[in-house]
Amino acid sequence: MIRSVILFTGSLHAGGLERFVTRVAVGAAKSNAFYPIIVCLEKKEGIFLRELEQSGITVLEAPHGWQRSVWSLLRLRRMIKDLHPAVVHSQVNFSLLQQWLACRRTGAHFMVTERNMYPLKGWDRIRRIFQFYLLFLAGVKYSANSADVAEHLSKLLYFPSRKIKVIPNGITLPEINSDFRIESRQKLGFNERDFVVGYVARFAAQKGHLFFLQVMGILRNYLDSQIKVCFVGNGPLRERVEQEVHQLRLSDCVSFTGTVSDLSHYYSAFDCLALLSKYEGMPNVVLEAMSYALPVVANPAGNTEELLMDDCGMINRSEDPEETAQLFLKLAKNPALREYYGQRARQKVGSQYSMDRILTLLCNEYEFLKN
Repeated sequence: MIRSVILFTGSLHAGGLERFVTRVAVGAAKSNAFYPIIVCLEKKEGIFLRELEQSGITVLEAPHGWQRSVWSLLRLRRMIKDLHPAVVHSQVNFSLLQQWLACRRTGAHFMVTERNMYPLKGWDRIRRIFQFYLLFLAGVKYSANSADVAEHLSKLLYFPSRKIKVIPNGITLPEINSDFRIESRQKLGFNERDFVVGYVARFAAQKGHLFFLQVMGILRNYLDSQIKVCFVGNGPLRERVEQEVHQLRLSDCVSFTGTVSDLSHYYSAFDCLALLSKYEGMPNVVLEAMSYALPVVANPAGNTEELLMDDCGMINRSEDPEETAQLFLKLAKNPALREYYGQRARQKVGSQYSMDRILTLLCNEYEFLKN
C-alpha cells in the first residue's frame, strides 16, 4: 500500500524551495515512492501549480487565518485528518507551533526541514530556540538540506548537528543536446561567439546582483560586446538593478526574463552560471546548472563550496570586483576549462544528488522502508 505524505509549503511561486517540492512530488508520484499531497499554507498559486496538477498531484490551500484563529486551525486539522497522511513534512519554518498543533491526533508524524541559513538575533533567536526545543521534546523530527545548514541550525539553537538528519536537494539529470543548445541560443538572441553568464535568483539584497553588475562592468572592458548577461527572476530589487544596468551602460548586453518555470532553454544557452549570494542553504540553481554541465562561479554561501569542490566549479572568496571578474574571464577565454568543470559537475550530481537517491533518503526518514 502506497502511503500519503503531505508537503507543507507557503505557495508555489518561483523559488528553490517550491521548485524542490515540485520536483520531489512529481518524482515520488512517478516512482510510487509515496503519494504526495501539497498543502499551500499561504496561497494556492504560483508557476508550479499547473505542472503539479497536470501530473495528477493534489494541491490544496490551508484555511484562511489558520495561524491566528483557533477555528481555522481546527479546520486545517480536519483537512489533514481527512487526507490520512502517514507524514506531514513542512518545508517552511513560520508558525511551526501552529503547524504541529494542526497535525496532533491526526495519525500523522510531523517533521520539518530547514532550508536556509537566515541570521537571527535577540528576541527572534530566543523565540526560535524555545519553539525548537518544545517541538523536539514533542517528538518532531528535524532535518536540513545540507551539512552546512545543519551546522548553522546547531549553532543557532545549541543543539548537536549530528542529531540533525541531512536530506539534500535532488534532481534528475536532463538530456544534453547540442542542437537544442543552438536552438536555445538563437531563441534568446545569443550567437555562438557570445559568452553568456546566467544569473538565476530572486532580486533581493542577499542575492548579490549589484556586486555582480560591478563585476560585469569590468568584464565588459575585457570582452567588449562578447559578454552577455541573462537575469532570470523577479523581486523587490529588480527596478534598482535595472537602473544600475543603465548607469553602467550595460543595457545592450543585459537581458531580464522575469519569472520562468521551465529553465531548460536558459541553462542550455548559458556558458556559465553565477551566484554571488551573501547566504544560502543548498541553492537549487547551482545544482540545476551542474546537471546541465555548466561551470558555476559562486560565493561560499551555504553548501555551495561542498557542491563545487573537486573541480566542479569556481568559488569566489573576494569582495573585490576585479578579482572576481578574473574568474569569469578565465572561463570566457578557455572553453576546455568550461567543459572540464561542467562534466565533473554533472557526474557529481548524477552520483550524489540524483532524485532516486533523495527519494530513498526521504522514504527512510519517513520509515517506509523499515515497516
